[in-house]
Amino acid sequence: MAVAPSTPLTGSIDLLGKDLAQVALEIALPTPPITPSVDTTFLPPVDAEKKVHSRLLSDNELSYFLPSRAEGVNDMYVHHRLIVDAHIVDTERIAAIWAYLMVKNPLLGASVRFESYERVHFEYGTPRSVDEAIEHAQSRLKIVTAAGVDVIDDYLNGPRSLSNNVLAQLVVYIPPDVTNKEAKLEFMLCTSHFIGDGMALHTFMNEFYTLLGSDKTIADTRGLLDRELRSDHGLPPSVESRYPQRTPLAKLVGKVDNELNDARQYGKQTFPRSNAGLPRHTIVPTPSYSPADTKQILARCKAHGVTITHVMFALSNLAWQRQSSAPEPSMIYSAANMRPHMLPAKDASYFHLAVGYFNIILPNLRVPAISETDLFWHRARMTKAQTVKALKSTFAVSRSRETNKVRCERALTFARLDDGVPIPESRPKASVVEMPPGNSQKALMGVSMLGNLDGMYKHADFSAIRLQSLTTGSRQRQGGLLLFAYTFAGKLWTSLGYDENGFEKSVVERFWDDFQALVQELLLADA
Repeated sequence: MAVAPSTPLTGSIDLLGKDLAQVALEIALPTPPITPSVDTTFLPPVDAEKKVHSRLLSDNELSYFLPSRAEGVNDMYVHHRLIVDAHIVDTERIAAIWAYLMVKNPLLGASVRFESYERVHFEYGTPRSVDEAIEHAQSRLKIVTAAGVDVIDDYLNGPRSLSNNVLAQLVVYIPPDVTNKEAKLEFMLCTSHFIGDGMALHTFMNEFYTLLGSDKTIADTRGLLDRELRSDHGLPPSVESRYPQRTPLAKLVGKVDNELNDARQYGKQTFPRSNAGLPRHTIVPTPSYSPADTKQILARCKAHGVTITHVMFALSNLAWQRQSSAPEPSMIYSAANMRPHMLPAKDASYFHLAVGYFNIILPNLRVPAISETDLFWHRARMTKAQTVKALKSTFAVSRSRETNKVRCERALTFARLDDGVPIPESRPKASVVEMPPGNSQKALMGVSMLGNLDGMYKHADFSAIRLQSLTTGSRQRQGGLLLFAYTFAGKLWTSLGYDENGFEKSVVERFWDDFQALVQELLLADA
């Protein structure tokens, strides 16, 4: 696949300070994408005059880093289409805001140093001046101007944009027909998953748009950047280090509970894989529902004592059941925000990884005596009960700790296998749970519920910017499939990101058609 023409701002000062129309007209020649080597060699020494912050990756961070090394598996993005008053935006101003927020959130400007499989370090050298900070940010800012470019497709299916040296990148798409009055632009924040999560992405973009839509000049933003450099907060601690400390007995109880909980996980439904041997190609169909339809959907959920989160699992379950006659249950994996369980850390950045994991297990049985509508609401309530049990459990933190250890051990095992490196006999087993005979822990798919994003994006704080759409997801491994659902700009959005070459195409397409049909039949049809 040909990569769309693009121009990284890597110190090209002649581009800075020009309005959008000028940039769109003047940038014409493609340059190589900023895709540094992703091998695991040591980084060059950091300038000795810089103040360098360093810490080891935690278990959860390492479980995301190791699989990402070659193809960027799980590299995240959030993409917005927006309409702006063009006079408030120029490339120098974008670069200054990006630089300020990178310094405020150091993992965005950090790099990774590989010492050994178990010992991988974040390293961040605090810029010594405002100009150095902006230059550093420019090397991670890409302006795309060619007509008809799909920046999401390039990111998901093209060469990897990120690397051990570049953990984050801001992409700005400026179409050639930009005027000086109003501009339809696209902004996309791309980061490695081991430095953050969905909460971090959206919190960052809200702050970015608040600054971009404000009346702060470039000089004002440079002043903010200067003050932030003087603060020099350093790297945020990992989520594991901010959990409450445990006694030895509590550690033992938590370990036993996690093993018992793992043994209870059961699922045997999977989408049939393709045998065509085609390369991975991720697509992200993202239908939305009008504000009026969204209000009706949310009201109907409330009337049945559930939320849109619970409904998305039930819809996935029933959409799959329409084409699968197998009686075994479906297991759907999901993630939880662990920030409420963390101890406070003074001046710590919000941009870090803080997710836990849980599964929802739903029957796949048809019950002739029960209507599909009644079955749907029953399974939504089942999802609610399981979600509450998982998230409100006394053992939520200990399960997170133990699950992170298991995920890390598995990532270490597969990393060595991928690299052809022998697994030391002293290493723990990759899986600590002995499955009963015949037990299966196959997941049908993943569902990621982002909630009401209008509660995170304070649209009134940047009235000169009109956000039109939001799409989010990640670079996937072959055969990946993940559903996102959220409300944004007053609309409900459902986004299915999947490898269209990794599955039997007709099966996934039918599932998605049935999913949307169920929304109409169960949530929008007259009661």
